[in-house]
Amino acid sequence: MKKLKIILSTILVLMFCVFVGQVYAEENIDVIEAQNTPIAEVEVKYEYKEETNTVIVTMISDIELQDTKILWKLSEDKKQYTFEFSDNTTYTTNVVDIYGNIIPVHINVTDVVNKIANVEVKYKYQKDTNTVIVTMISDIELQDTKISWKLSEDKKQYTFEFSDNTTYTTNVVDIYGNIIPVHINVTDVVNKIANVEVKYKYQKDTNTVIATIISNMELQNTKVSWKLSENKKQYTFEFSNNTKYTTNVVDRFGNVIPVLIDINKIDESPAKVKVEYEYKEDTNTVIATMVSNRELQNTKVSWKLSDDKKQYTFEFTNNTKYTTNVVDRFGNIIPVEINVVKVDDQGPEISIKYEYSEDKTQCTVRVISNEELKPKISPEWVLSEDKKELTIIFKNNQNYDTVFYDKYGNGTRAHMDVFFNITGIDVSKHNGKIDWQKVKNAGIEFAIIRVGYGQDISSQDDAMFEYNISECERLGIPYGVYLYSYALNTENASSEADHMLRLIKGHNPKYGIWIDLEDDSYKVNNGMPSNETFVEIAVTFCEKMIQNGYKDVGIYANLEWWNNRINSPKLDKYDKWVAQWNDKCTYQKEYVMWQYTSKGQVDGISGNVDMNKYYRNK
Repeated sequence: MKKLKIILSTILVLMFCVFVGQVYAEENIDVIEAQNTPIAEVEVKYEYKEETNTVIVTMISDIELQDTKILWKLSEDKKQYTFEFSDNTTYTTNVVDIYGNIIPVHINVTDVVNKIANVEVKYKYQKDTNTVIVTMISDIELQDTKISWKLSEDKKQYTFEFSDNTTYTTNVVDIYGNIIPVHINVTDVVNKIANVEVKYKYQKDTNTVIATIISNMELQNTKVSWKLSENKKQYTFEFSNNTKYTTNVVDRFGNVIPVLIDINKIDESPAKVKVEYEYKEDTNTVIATMVSNRELQNTKVSWKLSDDKKQYTFEFTNNTKYTTNVVDRFGNIIPVEINVVKVDDQGPEISIKYEYSEDKTQCTVRVISNEELKPKISPEWVLSEDKKELTIIFKNNQNYDTVFYDKYGNGTRAHMDVFFNITGIDVSKHNGKIDWQKVKNAGIEFAIIRVGYGQDISSQDDAMFEYNISECERLGIPYGVYLYSYALNTENASSEADHMLRLIKGHNPKYGIWIDLEDDSYKVNNGMPSNETFVEIAVTFCEKMIQNGYKDVGIYANLEWWNNRINSPKLDKYDKWVAQWNDKCTYQKEYVMWQYTSKGQVDGISGNVDMNKYYRNK
């Protein structure tokens, strides 16, 4: 019996192993089959719909597709995409089958008919309103592009009611985007002129006269001070003084009608008021006194009225000029001009001069004022004997704002901007893709980035400009920009300025905007400009930058060019960038930047790079 149990157990184990093997084999078969997945084959069919002038495009697949195209409609069996095109087009798009295969499909729609609307104009005169209704009638639907006109429900008619004769050409746009000019000529409106009379009503309790201008037809609301009635046929205004003058009203047809206004019933005894001023130097204030020949009403809350009610006084701490009103005992309003000019309420007028030592190791900053200054708390600042000049010597870079005060405490904020030996680089696409984080870590303090070369043609943009400027902005590296000039005349230079303006829009080049003037084969082969022309090219470029709001604008050239080709006082108003690959710069005029080598080595840049020193020695 025990032996029989052992035999049965063995048989069961063998049967289990056979079962597991079959399952494993079937799973392997599925895997092998899954590895041989098919790729969808897609064909495209086109159906033109004449009533809508559109083409329905259907992409038909032999296997199911994934729903990846938002604008197209996928069929329920997931084997067809459809889309209705209202314009001819040709392009390649992708579909994705259920196995993830991406199938490019070429779409070529050519059957949409490019119709153009025919538009005629009809006119209908409305005698009761003296207007003309103009209707523009089209044979096909129009787009709703004319805000003032009303488009019909079938979108084939525009209407507008004209109250004046006019002739002009306007545009309508059909459903296919065609622009159709339409001539409007309204001639049937009758050009009547309004009849106007004036009536007066004296108000004894207020000592005023209400004047009413009455018209037999509607008037335009052109008189801001007067009130126009709801039916637009009456203007009213309340006068508090006698007056006689001619004013104009304008009727609905634009006719200008002169109207005589004659107010003579108001009490002719208004108060006479003069103003006296007393300056108090100890408080730097002015006491203004309005003196009247008759009693005044206490209507001015801020001013003090005297016991006899004939004087108003007020102490001003600031200069001011304005007109205020006082009211006499009869209600007459007397305008009084207040003109306070003796209060010192302005900060000092400040000019700043920078004087660099010859070796550029220190800078004396002179702050010059038009009036006495308060001493600065810091002992480094020295106040002159006349107290109108503050002086300080800097031996390090400075870039900050400070306030200078006059003896009354009025302040003027001024900016200090002192640079010593700031090191930077200038780069273009020729330096390849730069690792700007490494450049910053290497101690580079600024960069001058090429935007491109030549005139305003996008193919002449520097291929690395967008990358270089975005990286500098991301990492907080201050930068300037330059453009290599191929200009042969001022017209070329103006286009090069447009090239620069297009690319730096929205950016902030703190280290200047530069035009690069150099020798090259292009200029030689196409007629090297004269020295005078090069100067005018530089002036044209720089002035266009300044006219567009940029201040730090200048010219790059080597020492030979500065000394011999563009040595003109016309360029002294602009910043100068001198290229002299040497241990010092020997240019004798003022300059802002010195390119001292073309063989610099900076971590993050492959190969040599131009190196520069920046000074603000202007």
